[in-house]
Amino acid sequence: MSADGADLPGPAGLFSRLAGSYDAVGVPFFGPIADLLVGALAPAAGERLLDVGCGRGAVLHRVAPALAPDGSIVGLD
Repeated sequence: MSADGADLPGPAGLFSRLAGSYDAVGVPFFGPIADLLVGALAPAAGERLLDVGCGRGAVLHRVAPALAPDGSIVGLD
């Protein structure tokens, strides 16, 4: 087996092969969608949010500044 798991069968191998390029493709793809979600959510300072299915955190990173200084957001994927 390779150290990066790319030779694993099935979905595990597929995800291992794609992992190296995911940030280059996945993060920019989800950025505009995250911006729309944050705009619709209209977060306010002090709120506490839970992002279920957060993936790489596109929404987390965009909403966190609006919750400052006393709010928080937790991501669960």
